[in-house]
Amino acid sequence: MDSSGEPGGVMDVVSVPRFDADSPADEVLGAFQEMGAAIITGVLPRALLEQVNAQTAPWVNATPLGRDKFTGYSTSRTGALVARS
Repeated sequence: MDSSGEPGGVMDVVSVPRFDADSPADEVLGAFQEMGAAIITGVLPRALLEQVNAQTAPWVNATPLGRDKFTGYSTSRTGALVARS
């Protein structure tokens, strides 16, 4: 898929900055403001993540991929996951 969202092209990939849970907040905020996203690892216990993944998997797996440029041809969007966990 190219940057226009059409299948068959090459899409630019941007790396999202990653931080540990104990990283200074100003570093995380700076990266978030610059890149628009930041990944913080180690915030939640693994057991909780596994439980949430197991509870929401049926809805995520049943969600179809997008069918146009707006929704993205390789993207799925599953709503209300917090309510389902």
